[in-house]
Amino acid sequence: MKKTILLLPFILLFTNLALAETVHYYEFNVVYNNSYFSYNSLSVQTLQEGQEIWNFPGLYQAEVVSSDQKVLNYSKFDLPRGVFFDNFDENGSAVSGGSIILNETEARIHLPYFDNAKEINIYDENDIKKLTIDVSMYSKNITAAVWELKPAPIESIIGKPITSEKDRLNRIVAVVIISVLVIIVEVIIIKTRKKEE
Repeated sequence: MKKTILLLPFILLFTNLALAETVHYYEFNVVYNNSYFSYNSLSVQTLQEGQEIWNFPGLYQAEVVSSDQKVLNYSKFDLPRGVFFDNFDENGSAVSGGSIILNETEARIHLPYFDNAKEINIYDENDIKKLTIDVSMYSKNITAAVWELKPAPIESIIGKPITSEKDRLNRIVAVVIISVLVIIVEVIIIKTRKKEE
């Protein structure tokens, strides 16, 4: 009986580890060059405790689409294309200023990861699709796809992917079955030892 009591904390620890959910997100750079869009450094990252995925809000849109063409996530982001400047006199007073529109720029984008995602679509400020990024290589094969973690600053929160209730229920059932099996084995061992004494 003492051994059963000693093993109970380990069972509870195992249950918590099995129910712990690892959340991932896509990270990539959208590159703007004279009205043409491209991307680089696409990766899937692990969301660390206390870390949140984010984008600066703006006029551009990104959507994560599943293989059956359902939109899994829709997010807005900013692609900074303007630079503001001021000219100062010898006394440090602003005498003029203005802005410059950039022909080339890029922005790092973070979007929630989904294991059934097929692509990420990028739209410009006029809701015209400008870029499609194939992410199917990351679907249901995340261990081979995760790159080195880069911490993300905490700003505007987009959100986290929703875990399906079926997956959560399957994890709970698996943990309960394993816990019951461990207890049954312990009871059998205790009864066997009592008979031997």
